[in-house]
Amino acid sequence: MQNAVMPPSAVDSLAVPDAIRDALRGLVQELMASGLARAIAVYGGVARGRYVAGRSDINLLVVLERADGAALGRIAAPLASATASASVDAMLVTCEELPRLALVFPVKFHDIRRRHVVLGGDAATLSGLDVPLTHARLRVEQELRNLEIRSRRRYAALLTRRDELRPYIASIARPFAIELASLLMLDGHELPGEDRTGAIFELAAHQYGLDAEALASLARLRHGDDTGMAPESLGSRVLTCIGIAANWANGGNGANGANGANGANGAHGPHGAGAVG
Repeated sequence: MQNAVMPPSAVDSLAVPDAIRDALRGLVQELMASGLARAIAVYGGVARGRYVAGRSDINLLVVLERADGAALGRIAAPLASATASASVDAMLVTCEELPRLALVFPVKFHDIRRRHVVLGGDAATLSGLDVPLTHARLRVEQELRNLEIRSRRRYAALLTRRDELRPYIASIARPFAIELASLLMLDGHELPGEDRTGAIFELAAHQYGLDAEALASLARLRHGDDTGMAPESLGSRVLTCIGIAANWANGGNGANGANGANGANGAHGPHGAGAVG
């Protein structure tokens, strides 16, 4: 568990510009003064010390005693002000909803529980949150299987239309990187300092034995650069990577899924993907 200390030092500990820090301090004070906030915590990149001026939102989790129209009306003004001045993106939930939300959105709340900074209220509200790891892994596997099935269908449909195949393969890069980042996080790996697709691919290739050459080419293709690889070959190799990653999400070693899905792709073993295609 990597949570910061309680206020008043918590806001001051954030690696953000003074103007952002002042806006957050004012927002936390107003939310706590409303009597509605049980806990307020920042999560995401800012909680990891990765604020990027002009790009980063301030992801804030606000746990409320209630969230009816009257309650929301009481905190609307300070939230609107902080959104305008500090790009605060607040997730408003109630104490009653929180345990269920952790089950419905297991990957998000696993990440929040693992790395957040409490800015106000009761730290135990989040530190005691139960997020079953099996739920989170199943969610990542679901997303990867869905990406694999959709991509397989489109790849087959576009094999005779190379001019459309290349941009389609490029479109796979970011959603695949997002799910790989989730899988890496669930497995306890520290994500790259910058949320770059290429950096995530490089780390995932090392950890899960994915095809590093194909993933590096996919990252370059996403930015419109030459890959030196035929789209048919790249697409085939990327599909194999997606299948192996889904098998890892299932808790295996990349060789077999829950029902043997992609067993042929994974038969090369977790370090054999580079030979595919």
